[in-house]
Amino acid sequence: MVVINYEQVEESCNELHQLAKNMKELVDKINNTSKKLSSNESWNGMAANYYISKMDRLCKNFDEMFAEIENSILYMAKCSGGYQEIDKVVMNEICINLNIQSPNLSNSKIFF
Repeated sequence: MVVINYEQVEESCNELHQLAKNMKELVDKINNTSKKLSSNESWNGMAANYYISKMDRLCKNFDEMFAEIENSILYMAKCSGGYQEIDKVVMNEICINLNIQSPNLSNSKIFF
């Protein structure tokens, strides 16, 4: 079992989002390079076709991977938000029953 706090979940989501964004920019560059090479009459033949097909395959498969990363980020954020709301409600009830002030839960631990 892994124990992390809500801030760490948010940091992980931000890191994954930045990674996905960087990957998207890189794939766009690869796609543009492939298009340039495809239209370049001075570079053709078996080697050119081989590398162009590899670049095209990478770009076509990337969309699925990008969607999976983005969906994972959304899922993590949704789960974290749900747990955070539950923690607030439970903590509020405990504090009301004990007649004490509710603590800040931003560093509370969650379990995955």
